[in-house]
Amino acid sequence: MDPKAMIESIAKTRDWALTIPEDNVYLLGMPTTGERSQQVYVIFKEDDGHQVALMWSEVGSASKFEDPWELLDYNWSHTYGALARRGSSVVLKNSELLKEGDEGALTLALEHVGKTADSIERELYGDMDLN
Repeated sequence: MDPKAMIESIAKTRDWALTIPEDNVYLLGMPTTGERSQQVYVIFKEDDGHQVALMWSEVGSASKFEDPWELLDYNWSHTYGALARRGSSVVLKNSELLKEGDEGALTLALEHVGKTADSIERELYGDMDLN
């Protein structure tokens, strides 16, 4: 399975912008709701003999979460992904086990990460679309 070909196919089919900011890092720009959009990063790794897509999308500054328990509360209320601190940012991250020829599951996971991250961003910043 060629991860680059899979991501290119998904981006083309869904009409999402695709850039490759660095080797083996794919950045998808997708519409979410109304005029809003969200960027989702994807890298592919092999773990225990299985190919896995790791994806994340920034939701905001870590300073927006004054109480670390707040991150855990968000994690409980969202089905796809989990919030994590990455540098000075909070991201929604998710992993998807890849199966040969199954672009559908990866597409769905990417879409959910993008929409959920945008929803959390909107809760934090109102109508300002940062990402």
